[in-house]
Amino acid sequence: SFESTLENSWSNVSYKDKDYLYALSEKKLKIRNDIQTIKNLESEIEEELLSIYEKTGNNLNFAVQRNTQYLNDKSKISNQISTEGRVVKIDPPYPTSLINILSAASNQVCFIVSIDDEEKIEQYLTFNDIKFRKDYR
Repeated sequence: SFESTLENSWSNVSYKDKDYLYALSEKKLKIRNDIQTIKNLESEIEEELLSIYEKTGNNLNFAVQRNTQYLNDKSKISNQISTEGRVVKIDPPYPTSLINILSAASNQVCFIVSIDDEEKIEQYLTFNDIKFRKDYR
């Protein structure tokens, strides 16, 4: 948003118009470059990364960290699928953005969730026509 580009110092009377325009131009260029950097990641969670970027006051580091976390989670789960057969066990905190990938890549996905989260997971899976069963061990 435009408001996210504003600096408190710009409201000072001593701040010159040309300095304001230059600083605004620089911010615009930085934001454009940051958004292009996120798009160049060609991430499966690009929309989430753009949302994180905006919500954190245009901080690219948080978006890149989230993408790295996502890729690490995906790699870990892929390794579990290949080494442990086709049953994947995900301990909290579970990466909810991987649910569709897991359901497509394996026959079974096992989530260990709190009682509070159980209903949310059940609703999500049901909404996406993913078969599930509860196993209380």
